[in-house]
Amino acid sequence: METPITDNQKIQTVLDELGITSYRLTQELELSAGSLYHILSGKNKLSKNIIDKICTLYPEVNKKFLVKGIGDP
Repeated sequence: METPITDNQKIQTVLDELGITSYRLTQELELSAGSLYHILSGKNKLSKNIIDKICTLYPEVNKKFLVKGIGDP
């Protein structure tokens, strides 16, 4: 059985695919600096609100990937 992808891996994959930095994503989503850092460090999980903001700002991002880790980012 395959190990599920973690939320920090999902965000890092999306950042890599989009070719942007975590700082830029934080600014574009109007998040506090710590919010995304805590997800990337594994301390916090992705919230529905953050997933919705990412998918609204970047419609090419696969929501199913962010929610369940399924498919391409």
